[in-house]
Amino acid sequence: MQTTQAAANTALDLAGYAHPNPSYFHTRARLNYLAESYLSPDVLTDRLADLPRQFQKPHQRTWERFDWKAIATDQIIGVDPELFISLIASSAEIEAPIRLYAEISRNYLQTIHPEMSRFVSGVYDEAGNRMEVGVWEKEERQHAPMFCQIYQQLVGAKLTPQANTITPLSPPKAQQRRFIDMLFAALLLNGALSRFTFG
Repeated sequence: MQTTQAAANTALDLAGYAHPNPSYFHTRARLNYLAESYLSPDVLTDRLADLPRQFQKPHQRTWERFDWKAIATDQIIGVDPELFISLIASSAEIEAPIRLYAEISRNYLQTIHPEMSRFVSGVYDEAGNRMEVGVWEKEERQHAPMFCQIYQQLVGAKLTPQANTITPLSPPKAQQRRFIDMLFAALLLNGALSRFTFG
C-alpha cells in the first residue's frame, strides 16, 4: 500500500520521477537520469557524428514540445525560489546578444574552418551582408525567449532582458585551436539539449 501511495505522489518530468519531498537519493537519481538521457556517450557521439553532415548541409533538428503551463514554483526543489528565478533572468540576459556571439564566432572561424563558420553564423556576401542565418544561431536565439517565458510563468510578470555587453577578442593563432575545441564542446552540449522546444 505504501508503494502505491508513494507512486501516486510522484510526477514524471524531464528528470524522471519528481518526489514532493525528495531525499538525497531521489535527487541523485534525477541527476543520473538527466546525465544518462541527455549527456550519455551515445547521445554526444550521435551529435558529434552529425557535425560533418551539418557542415555539408546545415539543418535544424526537430525539437519535442513542452507544456508551458506545467511549470510551477513548487517544482523548484533544493534551491531558494528567488535565487532560481534570478538565475533564469540572468540566463536570459546572457543569451540575449546571440547575434553578436555568432558574428564574433564568424570572425574567428571564417579563415580557419569555413564550414563551421557557416554552421554557426551563416553565409555572407562579399560586402558583409548576411544571406543565410547559421543553424547554431537559429537554435541559440530561442533560448532568451524561452528563459523569459519560464520567468513569466513563475513570477507572473513579463521580463525584458538587458543584453550582455560583449567585448570581442583577437586571440593569437596559438589560442585559435583552443577556441575551436571549446566551440565543439558547446555545439555538442547544445545538440544534447536541443532535443526539446518550448511552445
